[in-house]
Amino acid sequence: MRSAVIADGLVVNVIVGSIPGAIECPPEVGVGWSYENDAFVAPPAPEPAPVDLLSHLADARWRFEAGGISVGGVHVATDRQSQALINGAYNLVGAMPDQVIRFKSTAGWVNLDAAAMTTIAIAVGQHVQAAFSLEAEIAAQIEAGTITTAEEIDAAFTAA
Repeated sequence: MRSAVIADGLVVNVIVGSIPGAIECPPEVGVGWSYENDAFVAPPAPEPAPVDLLSHLADARWRFEAGGISVGGVHVATDRQSQALINGAYNLVGAMPDQVIRFKSTAGWVNLDAAAMTTIAIAVGQHVQAAFSLEAEIAAQIEAGTITTAEEIDAAFTAA
């Protein structure tokens, strides 16, 4: 048997066993429930914590930015470390156009000439800029009140 101790219409304690002055209660009743008209009433569900839309937006942009792209049918990583390595290789072929770049793609090792490395670097740069441009557009829509949910933010990046 479970007994609820009631004070001013609220369950303040639940005890396993029977005690004088307590009311027998079902297993789901707990502290914070109310007792009204000889019946236990569950507390209202708490309101979900508000989403910080700008923080969610920054995270969505980062996931989009770092999610990779396809260049000429080959997946290229676009996380920050990959961006740095690609930029370094691009700078190298800019200074030494005959340099062959040994590039480790997600499909394995490839040799890239200056033109191929430049194509990859430009594609990655455009992808990163598109991510930040979309973030700026969505931030303006949040400020204007036309985007009000995390789901709308996610949908914008999914559509991009």
